[in-house]
Amino acid sequence: MIFNIQNKTKVKYIIHPSNIPLGVFPEIQKYPEVIKKTGCPAVHSIDGKLWYVNSYLDMEIEFGFNSDGNSYFKYEYNKKIHPNVNAVHDMIKQNIFLNTATNSKKNYLDLQVGTPYAFVTDDKELEVNTLPVNIQYENCFYVPGGLKPANWIRTLNSAYLLDDFSKPAKIKLSIDKPILSFHFNKPIDLEYTEYTEDIKDYHQMSNRIVNYRRKLEKSVIKTIIKKRKNKLL
Repeated sequence: MIFNIQNKTKVKYIIHPSNIPLGVFPEIQKYPEVIKKTGCPAVHSIDGKLWYVNSYLDMEIEFGFNSDGNSYFKYEYNKKIHPNVNAVHDMIKQNIFLNTATNSKKNYLDLQVGTPYAFVTDDKELEVNTLPVNIQYENCFYVPGGLKPANWIRTLNSAYLLDDFSKPAKIKLSIDKPILSFHFNKPIDLEYTEYTEDIKDYHQMSNRIVNYRRKLEKSVIKTIIKKRKNKLL
């Protein structure tokens, strides 16, 4: 086969509950079907595999290292979109964070913008990858990632890696532009679902687990997968 034409697999997504009203977060959207008008089989083979979600924040972010060598980030949000109240600042501070490491083997600084979106499926072969998004950013690279959501219900972040340490990076998020773009290895039939008890129980087995353990693949994750119910959907 030249073109990978597959049947759709069933997937749902959750918006993980928090102290932020869930209505703030936009729906995940399918890449426009108008691309199929080209009639090209290569284009048709992508249909149902590309999805995106627009940003829930409208703001500019700067991050890097200050003159003392300490990492920092600062921001200014669009007050025509978000009111000038403490609740908005709390939302931003809860969802934006820095990761840094400097030693003989690695040297990096990345900024992550957290989102509450996670995919749920019973298809163990399905994989989702995050792809670079078409927004304004400078002196940083978008950091892609991938996982199999059948075994790991994980909220996904939009991450950026600092390029030149001698100057700051800048990112512009807009509510009318994607914060995350997704590619699945199969076409999917995607729907929103409530945070059901079965999904909640399995999600809580691994939620924020990276804050507590390393090398999960060889230890903790195997134990968690054994406790998964056969069907979550």
